[in-house]
Amino acid sequence: MQGPLDPATGEFNRVTKGVEKHMSAQEAKDFNDDDVWTSYFKFAVVRNPWDRLHSIWWNSRHIDRLHDLGLDEFFDTYLQLPWHRRLLAKLSRRFDVLQALKPQSETLRLTNGSMELGAVYRFEAIADAYRDLAGRLTLTADMPKILVANRAPETRQPYVDDFTPTLVDVVGEYYADDVRTFGYEFGR
Repeated sequence: MQGPLDPATGEFNRVTKGVEKHMSAQEAKDFNDDDVWTSYFKFAVVRNPWDRLHSIWWNSRHIDRLHDLGLDEFFDTYLQLPWHRRLLAKLSRRFDVLQALKPQSETLRLTNGSMELGAVYRFEAIADAYRDLAGRLTLTADMPKILVANRAPETRQPYVDDFTPTLVDVVGEYYADDVRTFGYEFGR
């Protein structure tokens, strides 16, 4: 199967599919040749950790109907499991959501601790990110429409409304590296 044209070699690159499209930065680096990795402009889109957790909870509850847990119960169930139960859950693939809940900074760091990214954009400013990328990559198309049907005001309230003060603190501690690395605050 052919994929996008590789600017380093002028040949078609492998198409990523399945689990490959959810690789960490280190896995992506290992997947590609060094000349491809160094020649590509690499960027990431990060999201406010509290909003991200809320979105995963809300979608898994209301869209995918995987559970009927409240936000605090969801956090306790998926993020506060003892290490041995998390390992068993991961091995049994019963809780694929564990991977989605991993801190973004952990996924974006290479094993040496660095982030080899040309830019880090915020999901909350995706239109600005697209304009910047369009300029860098000489894209001429308008920004693709992002699906926001599940964010309709009548079906989903703002994330800040579902957090207790205790949960704000606990989630902030769990995602402390994301908060520090990307400059996030609850409600902003």
